[in-house]
Amino acid sequence: ALEGRKFRIMPNQYLSAMKQGSENHLGFILLGDSLNMRHPLTGGGMTVGLNDSVLLAKLIHPKYVDDLGDHQLVAQRLKVFHRKRKNLDAVINTLSIALYSLFAADKKALKILQNGCFRYFQRGGECLNGPIGLLSGTLPYPMLLFNHFFSVALYAIYLNFVARGLPGFPLALLEALDTLFTAIIVFTPYLWAELVQ
Repeated sequence: ALEGRKFRIMPNQYLSAMKQGSENHLGFILLGDSLNMRHPLTGGGMTVGLNDSVLLAKLIHPKYVDDLGDHQLVAQRLKVFHRKRKNLDAVINTLSIALYSLFAADKKALKILQNGCFRYFQRGGECLNGPIGLLSGTLPYPMLLFNHFFSVALYAIYLNFVARGLPGFPLALLEALDTLFTAIIVFTPYLWAELVQ
């Protein structure tokens, strides 16, 4: 694979979380990767699973739910659970999809974004700490993810303009539009779906 430069990419799996607690599934709760799937690239399944466990334990603590057989009360607590897990889940899922798209780059705009992503991390400071915090689940803020993702996109476009120089400006301008459009398509629909569902 190294000599022929023919890398095989693991296909992306994505299944968004569904609300639980309906009358059809009384007494049954899914957590972590059993509740939804994401690409294993980020390793976020364990992060989400552990967060789900801690959050659910707090929400159905005997202080709030003294009888787990009270399905109506448990269903109310599951609505709270679904709402409270949403930010972390949205960040981890969207990040895994976006990074998969960049690492499996098969067109010029994605390769520009891929280069921009690596160079963005090399800047260090908040350009590295922010994405690591998002990836590790310690910064479960979707708007922070949005900010970093489009900072990467704009930085990638800037780097492409610099690499093309003045003679390549017209081509770099076309690539900038394609890259920005690609960034929007790769990122925005998934984040929106995660937050709105």
